[in-house]
Amino acid sequence: MKRGWKFLVLIVLAFGLFASLIGIANAGIAGCEPQTPTCTNACGAIFVSNPGGWFSDVGGCTGGVSEDYYILYSPSDCDTPGTGDCAQSNISGWSECPSYARNGNVPVQASDCNCSGCGGISSIYNLSNEFFSGSPAPPPCPQNQIIMKLYSATNSHCALWNQSYIQDICYSTIFGTSYAGVNPHSCTGTNKIIELYQSTNSHAQTANGPFPYNYDVCYGDLSCEADTTGGNTCTNEGEIVVRLYQNNNSHISNASDTNYPIKICCKSAVTDVYWADMNGNPITTAEIGETVLMISETGGNEFNIKEYDDLIELLIDEDIRTVTNTFNLNGKIAAKWTITQSDFDLGDGLEIEGSEEEFYFMADGKTSEYLVVKKGIYNNAPPTTQIKSPLYKDIYVINKITLETVDIPFEQTSSDSDDDLKLTWEFGDSNITSFNNIIATGLGNTTHSYTTSGTKSIKLTASEMSPPRTPTETQSAYDATEVYVYGKGINVFAIITDPNPDQMQQISGRFVKVNASATHVVNCSYTLSECSASSPSCYVVNDTITKEGIYCYLMAGESTNQNKIDMEWTFDNSPTKLNGKYGTNHSDVVEFIKVFNEPGKHALNLKTKYTT
Repeated sequence: MKRGWKFLVLIVLAFGLFASLIGIANAGIAGCEPQTPTCTNACGAIFVSNPGGWFSDVGGCTGGVSEDYYILYSPSDCDTPGTGDCAQSNISGWSECPSYARNGNVPVQASDCNCSGCGGISSIYNLSNEFFSGSPAPPPCPQNQIIMKLYSATNSHCALWNQSYIQDICYSTIFGTSYAGVNPHSCTGTNKIIELYQSTNSHAQTANGPFPYNYDVCYGDLSCEADTTGGNTCTNEGEIVVRLYQNNNSHISNASDTNYPIKICCKSAVTDVYWADMNGNPITTAEIGETVLMISETGGNEFNIKEYDDLIELLIDEDIRTVTNTFNLNGKIAAKWTITQSDFDLGDGLEIEGSEEEFYFMADGKTSEYLVVKKGIYNNAPPTTQIKSPLYKDIYVINKITLETVDIPFEQTSSDSDDDLKLTWEFGDSNITSFNNIIATGLGNTTHSYTTSGTKSIKLTASEMSPPRTPTETQSAYDATEVYVYGKGINVFAIITDPNPDQMQQISGRFVKVNASATHVVNCSYTLSECSASSPSCYVVNDTITKEGIYCYLMAGESTNQNKIDMEWTFDNSPTKLNGKYGTNHSDVVEFIKVFNEPGKHALNLKTKYTT
């Protein structure tokens, strides 16, 4: 008896088509553990930490110090820098205090340790064999003015406003006035600054970044955007709050660090009506071909777009168009405008490369600020997408009465700063569901149930709704995962574990390591007694959602009956097939190196068949 083929399709990327998901280190920072001052030995080094303040009176340093340092006892400890006990090669036995000038508020004196024979702390000595007297502590920032915190001023991990880091990013310092509103740290939907992976000791990404970071940094009435222009000014005429090194999984610096190119520029008091990108972030500039949002916080059924005529003041501003197709965006009324060349030409009509026009809109009796639209080569931002559920390797059981699985939620997060998106779900069982204009409609998530067992390869594609700006441009992004469905009888699971479909592996060349050794066949029953009648090695498999169980035993796989599994590979669209049996041809069809002719985007397609 022969069983039908089971399929698994896996997309493999090469040369950076999709970056691996981030990994944030959770290691604690040395020297930050709260403890009381202690002495390691008489006339030895002190190792103290008390998060929340600064050291004072350390060896005569008033106001604290701001570098990594060692604390030495007795006047003779470091009379001659770089020699004797002060030589860098001899400091291994001393207690290092990394950056704990930033973490303590304890006067460190000989009496704190009651070390007999110590004449008091004579000096502070750092790793570069230089004495220093310390730098002034940062001015105190009231808690209601703290936007967020950094561990250090530059190249730093970061934390929410209420964590123990001492480098405050202070509203009143940046904007020159105190914020007087209530609950300044509450997120309103428009005042997000950046996103953190965790509440402290965290990397960061820009607001509404591509990955599901769990903590939003929000403040008051700020409206912020990421600005990659050079210099220390902001195109939105705001102030630089912090800087990032890259758009996601990034360290962070304060506004003065020009080595970090992404400025997070914020300004206060967003008006009731404003321009925004397709992620809802306020903007002041755009380009021909982009789709932008007009947002009204107070309502309105139509948005009237006008071009500001600044050549001759007596001329009336040009009417561009009226948009009545509005939608709800996070509790606000919004409308889309795809900026065309004809829209731009209705302005002053200048055809000079780099020329610009200013547009504004009116809604609910209010007028927006200007949107500067530039003529030139359009820089189309790519979309991003990620499957949030189901998760890789989730298990679902076909119900013995309904003969299908429970309705499984298929959820995603997708974005594009200058286009609306079409989402397409491929469920791995020949069924497909698509959604158009997901930003305007709010759609994109769905449910699906399975009626057949086996490996289900799931693919989500996010593609731009706007037509390509150039003949060769195809802007899309995708994510993939796989789940396993169990039912009564024989279940064939084709499983590729390397490359990992959940992480959409980034391959650095033409050589791809392939591993399908997890491929196996089981026989399942709804009762333990029925399963045990066929094999004493039954085990239970539980549904991820319903926890409903089914009892199975292994029929063929890595440890048994390997030659009963036939494997067939195809690569890309080539008609050439690679065939073999799991056991006999293991190094050819189970674990092997696939060499592609060219680097790039490739498809690995595995079919498996069980034969009794």
